[in-house]
Amino acid sequence: MKSNSNKITYCPVCRNKLEGMDSVDVLVDHYMCQNKHRYYHPVEEVFTHQTGAEYINLRYAADDLKEVIKAWLSKADYRRHLNNQLAEILRVYLDIKENIYSIEAQKERRYKYCLFCGETLSEFETNDLYASGLRCKNDHVYHLRGCLYPKDEKSSAQLCQYMDYDFFVRCIDNFLDNKHFKEFVPNQIREILLTIKSESSK
Repeated sequence: MKSNSNKITYCPVCRNKLEGMDSVDVLVDHYMCQNKHRYYHPVEEVFTHQTGAEYINLRYAADDLKEVIKAWLSKADYRRHLNNQLAEILRVYLDIKENIYSIEAQKERRYKYCLFCGETLSEFETNDLYASGLRCKNDHVYHLRGCLYPKDEKSSAQLCQYMDYDFFVRCIDNFLDNKHFKEFVPNQIREILLTIKSESSK
């Protein structure tokens, strides 16, 4: 694990203990519970629009598809040219190939339990139109906006659930078809996405 995120203890979906896992992705910490609910904690955010198009032809030389993907995720000078959603697509693909990813488990999206103490979460209204609030009886407070964010901004416990399989497929199509993403997807990654799409449609 790469960051001091040891406050993360309980799975927010099923309340089982979360265990830290080795991660091929150099910029995230990984967690999974015994029911195969998978999460990640971003150690560093990546905004590829800031790096321009100078990396568009960046290419890792290897014949094996999985070896190329692992290089893009594990080598920081490559990984920093992938935005986090692109990297997640690649991680999910590797997990599927290695029989780690559970399609059924990732369909469970409702956060019900506190990350810190395991107590039940209840909803409350927030002033943020794009986020809902969650709170446990021990006053651990979160904003839910895709990922689960503790209200204390100093906390390193931001937790994001892996995308479900249907969203995985839609994201691939989006990165391939949306003209606004074209200049931000390295050519080798675009080739990989086409391969993944072809395999997923079989």
